[in-house]
Amino acid sequence: MFLTPEIANFTLDCQLVKKLKIARVVIDKSTLLAVNSRPMNSDFETAFPEIFRRYRESVGLTRSGLAAVLGLDSSYIHRLEKGNRRPSRRTIIAMAEALRLPEEILNRWLIAAGHGPILFANRDDVTPVVHSGRSRRQEVTSNSSRANAARGTSLETLGLDHSTLNRLVNAIGLAPAAERNNLSSFLYKTVRLVTERLENPIRTAVIPAAGGSHRLVANHVMQRLLIKAIGEAAECGIHQVILVLAPEMEELFYLPLKESFGVVGASMVDLKCSIQRQPTGLGDAILRAEDSIGNQPFAVLLPDDVLNTRAGRNANVSELRLMMDALVKMPASHIVAVTEVSKRKMPNYGIAEIGAGSPLNNTLPIIRLIEKPNPSHSILSSSKALSVVGRYLLSPSIFPALRELSKRKHEPLELTAALERVRAKGDQIRAFPLRSIRQDFGEVLEQTNDLMEVNSASL
Repeated sequence: MFLTPEIANFTLDCQLVKKLKIARVVIDKSTLLAVNSRPMNSDFETAFPEIFRRYRESVGLTRSGLAAVLGLDSSYIHRLEKGNRRPSRRTIIAMAEALRLPEEILNRWLIAAGHGPILFANRDDVTPVVHSGRSRRQEVTSNSSRANAARGTSLETLGLDHSTLNRLVNAIGLAPAAERNNLSSFLYKTVRLVTERLENPIRTAVIPAAGGSHRLVANHVMQRLLIKAIGEAAECGIHQVILVLAPEMEELFYLPLKESFGVVGASMVDLKCSIQRQPTGLGDAILRAEDSIGNQPFAVLLPDDVLNTRAGRNANVSELRLMMDALVKMPASHIVAVTEVSKRKMPNYGIAEIGAGSPLNNTLPIIRLIEKPNPSHSILSSSKALSVVGRYLLSPSIFPALRELSKRKHEPLELTAALERVRAKGDQIRAFPLRSIRQDFGEVLEQTNDLMEVNSASL
């Protein structure tokens, strides 16, 4: 994170917060790394000149010697050290490149001169400054360097420049103690959510709720199940959530939820809706969301599969988060949550047969997938058969398989069948054994529906 952990403890010592640090922050693909940092100094005249002079002396260069290395006039070096000139951001980056400085020193120089530190560390994209004449400075940059500079970002582009952070620190110092306590929690959660969103391998979650059994649930219960699933996704840094609903459910659930999220300012979640006109299977529901997902991995959360965490060391760690951590190390895989159920209940679920081999990133290989097998099916005799739970991390390769199956008029169009299809074609399907207790509302609803049908037939 770009703010140090001290920010979470500023209620204990306001002076500690006034030493707020800006870390060297580097984004390498999806990994955000914060390393060496130094306190900010709001006074340029005593910050950059002093740091710059100390560096020159530490490497044993005279002003003229450093000027020769940088291609600058020695009088310009003199003015920098005296505080008579303030170097531009580009000049500091170019000087650091010419001197082959580590990024932490580059960012220290930038901060001391009143500029924001670099987030995207592309040292190869910055070319040295070429200077000609006695005091004229001319900066030469390649076309690719300019393009990368435009794509790059810094704290300044996020609105977190030096003056903004100074205002934050000063406001913290003047705020009442109770307000500082509330602010510390809010700021910590906000920074954590932003960081997780940047790091996330999964940006989109699909929550299907258009199936026939969902229509038996009282509105307020269904709404709570949807909110719980949305919250589970948001807690893992997923910012786009797509509800797949029946037509009549859009006005009942989606529109009120969308409005509520806007009222409370929950802008970290972009809530969308896709309509599934007929309840023709989980696979069909996922196809309804394809246009919004694009060519990216995504999560699927079934709201009627509620996970209750067990007490223990990782009780507060989301199972979905652990699945996402595994996906980072296996980016081309599909990951399916599984759990043990009795043999008697297995025909009510999708079943995954686990293959031989040691666990890899807390996952196991799946060698066969069957949706609601007949009681006589051979997979039920396997000692390594586990029930599929409604938490999936899927690669976009699932969409062609779903479309192929839909052309065959298979109803319902099951996700399990599509996963078995891509597995047979070579995709890696991994099982993630849950430690949570599964509470299956769907099973209860189906039993209720069967009972209603029996009663109706007897009338």
